[in-house]
Amino acid sequence: MLQRPKVQSSVKSSSTTTKKKPATSARSVKSKQQGSKGKRKKSTKNEELPELTSEDFYQWGEEEFDAKNYSEAKEWYEMAAIDDHAEALYSLGYMYYNGLGVAQDKYKAAQWYFKAANNGHYVATCLLANMFYFGDGIEERHDAAFELFKIIADGGDKEAKFLVAMMYDNGDGTEQNIAMAKKYYDEIYDYLYQNGREAMAQQDGENAEYYFNGVLQAKRTDNTYNLKGLRAACCLGYIYFHGMGDVKEDKTKAFDLFKLASDGGIKEATYYLGVYYLMGYGIVSVKNKTSKNFFKESKYNNKSDVDKVILSSAYD
Repeated sequence: MLQRPKVQSSVKSSSTTTKKKPATSARSVKSKQQGSKGKRKKSTKNEELPELTSEDFYQWGEEEFDAKNYSEAKEWYEMAAIDDHAEALYSLGYMYYNGLGVAQDKYKAAQWYFKAANNGHYVATCLLANMFYFGDGIEERHDAAFELFKIIADGGDKEAKFLVAMMYDNGDGTEQNIAMAKKYYDEIYDYLYQNGREAMAQQDGENAEYYFNGVLQAKRTDNTYNLKGLRAACCLGYIYFHGMGDVKEDKTKAFDLFKLASDGGIKEATYYLGVYYLMGYGIVSVKNKTSKNFFKESKYNNKSDVDKVILSSAYD
C-alpha cells in the first residue's frame, strides 16, 4: 500500500485547533474568500465563517487524502500552500511524484519539494536530495544533492550524516575531504553498528551489509578498529560466508573479513579461519593441521556455538 513517509518535520503547525470543515468544496471556500475580501459567508445563511488559517486548510486536505479523495485534498493543500504551509507544500509534491489525483509529474513534484524544503521541511529536503542524486525526474546533480544532504546532516539526522560522510570520502558531489568524512563517520559510528546488528537479527543482509561497511569505512583512514569495528568485520564475514537475504554467498570476501577480525582478537572469526583451512573453499589449500591450531586458539569446539555467539546479544 502506498504511504507517505511518516517522519517528524521540524516545521511547527500554525495552529493547534482545527475548525470544523465547512460542508462545501475547497474551490467554493476559495471563491468566497476571494470575493468577500476578508468576510467569509456561508452560502445558505448570512453568517460570517470563522477566520480560517493555512493549518485548517492543510488538515482538511489530510482528511480528504486519508479518504483517498485526492482531487479535493489537492485543492485544500493548494489553499494552505498560498501561505507557504510546509506540510502542504510537501504533500503536493508527494501527490505529483506518485500521480495521486493528478497526472504523475516528477518535475512538478521537485518544484513543490523545493518550496517545502525552503520552508524547513525535513522529508521534502531528503526526497529532493535523492531526486537530484539519481536524476529522478530532474537533472542529475550530485553537487545539489550533497548540499541538501549536508543541510539535513548538520541538523542532526544520522542517515544524512552517513551519506555526507561517504560523499566526502569518495569526492562525490564535492571535493574529496577525508578529514571531513572521518568527522561525520565518527559522529554516527555507534549508530551504524547498531543498525547493522538490528538488520542482521532480521536476516536483512542488504541493510546489514550497508551499515557494517559504514562501520569499517569509518576507520579506513587510520586502519585502527575498536571492538565494534572488529565485530562488524566478523558479522560481515558471517553474512558473506552463509549468504543472507539479498546478499549472495562470497567465500573470498568472507575470508578477508574473518582474517581482519581474527588478527584483532575476535575468537569467533579465528574459528571460521579454521573452517577454511579444514575445507579449503578454493581460498586456501586444505591444511588439517593448521585448522586445528585455529580451532584451539578460538577455544570453541564447534561452529554452531560460534554462530550462536555471533547472532546473540553478546555482539550488540
